[in-house]
Amino acid sequence: MRRQRALRALLWLAVAGGAQALRFSSKGSLKVVQATDLHFGEAAEADAATVKLLRDVLPAEQPDLVVLSGDQVSGYAIPAANLVERVRLRLDTTSLSGSWYEQQWRQLTAPLHEAGVPYASILGNHDGEADLSRREVMALDAATGSSLSLSRAGPASLSGAGNYWVDVLAPGNSTQVAARLWFLDSGNRGCNGGAAGWSCLGRDVVEWVRQQAALLPRVPSLAFVHIPIPQFSEAWSSGAPANGTKGEETGCPLADTGFFAVAKEFGIHAIYSGHDHDNDFAVELEGVRLAYGRKTGFGGYGPFNVQRGARVIELRMGEDTAQSATWIRQQDGTRVVQQPVQEPRPHRQAGCPSIEGRCDKLLGPKACLTLRGWRNGAEAVGALLASLAVLSLTVIAGLVASRHALQHLRHRRGWRKLEGAAAAKHPAPDSQV
Repeated sequence: MRRQRALRALLWLAVAGGAQALRFSSKGSLKVVQATDLHFGEAAEADAATVKLLRDVLPAEQPDLVVLSGDQVSGYAIPAANLVERVRLRLDTTSLSGSWYEQQWRQLTAPLHEAGVPYASILGNHDGEADLSRREVMALDAATGSSLSLSRAGPASLSGAGNYWVDVLAPGNSTQVAARLWFLDSGNRGCNGGAAGWSCLGRDVVEWVRQQAALLPRVPSLAFVHIPIPQFSEAWSSGAPANGTKGEETGCPLADTGFFAVAKEFGIHAIYSGHDHDNDFAVELEGVRLAYGRKTGFGGYGPFNVQRGARVIELRMGEDTAQSATWIRQQDGTRVVQQPVQEPRPHRQAGCPSIEGRCDKLLGPKACLTLRGWRNGAEAVGALLASLAVLSLTVIAGLVASRHALQHLRHRRGWRKLEGAAAAKHPAPDSQV
C-alpha cells in the first residue's frame, strides 16, 4: 500500500511538477536537440561513449531543450542477476529507488544535469522491458529531474504513459503561448488490439490530442513519437521530397490510428521519431514534415554508414514547424545539413512490416504478443524461485554449520569430562616451598 501511495505521489509530480517554462529567446528562436535511441545498459564502454557524445553535443549546440525520444535504456539487457533484485523491488512497499533501470537513467541524464539544460522524454518500445513499468519510468523521470525535467506521466486513463504537451511562451515575461510540443507514447508491440507488427498511438490517445488541441489556442506545433506513424513509409515510398538517408525499412505499425489527420487539422506540422536506427531522413507529406532523429547511442545496432549524433531543430516564433531549420550534429563535432535524396531511393516498401523477429515467424504474432506479456511475470516468478533456492541453501548451510558447531562443543565437553575424571583419580602433588 505504501509503495502504491509513493507511486501515486510521484505520478502527481509528473503531471503537476514545478519545472521551468520554455520560452522563445529575445530573438524569437528556440533550439531543440533530439537525442534518440541511447540504448543504455548493454555495455559499460558503450554507455561511456554515449555520455561523451552528449557532453560534446550539448556545449556545441547550447540547446534550450533536449528531447529524449525513446529507447533511452535497452530494457532487454537487464542482467539475470538483477532478477532477484527485481523481486525485492516488487515486494518493497516503501521505495521505487535502486532499480537497474534507475542506474542507467541516472547515467544518461547526468550530462543534461551537468549542462543545466531542460529536457523532456517519451518512451520507446524497450523502455518498459526492464524492472520498471512504463508509468514507473515516467515517475522516475519526475522524481530525479529536479527543475530540469518537463516530462509528464499524462492521464492514467489513456493507453501508454507519458502523453502530454509543453507550451512555449513568447519572449520576455509574456504569458502568450507561441508554440506547442506534443509528447506521445507509441507503446511496444501490437497495435490497437492487433497482435502483429509494431505498436502505435492508441486511438484513445489520438482522440485525446484532438479534444485537447480543439480547446487550446492554435499555435505552430510539433510532436515526438518514438515509433514512426505509417505516413513515414508512405511519404518515402511515394517519392515525396526528402533529405537524409534510409538504411532500413520503416518499422511502423500496421494500423493507421488517425494521428496524421489530426496533426494536419490542428497545425502539428512536424512529427519526429526514432526507433529505426539506420534511418535519419526527413520527408514532407501534405504540408507535414516527417523526420527521424539521428541514432545517438552506442548501444544497439546502427546507424548505417553514418556517424552517431543528434538532430537539431530550430523553431522560429510564428514560423510553420514544417519549415523549421534542422541539421545533424555528429559525434566528431561536425554540423551536417542533410542533402536531397537521389533517385532511385532505397528501401521503398508497400506498407509497414507485419513480422519482426524469430518468435513471430515460428509461433505467429498473436502467440508472441502473449508471451511478451507473460515475460515480466515469468521473470518475476523465476527470480522468486531463485531467491527461495538461495534462501534454502543459506538455511541448509546454517543448519550444517550449527550441527558442526554443536558436535565440536560436545566433543570439547567430552574431553573436559575425561580430563576432570583423570585429575580426580590422580591428584597433582602439593607444591613444595
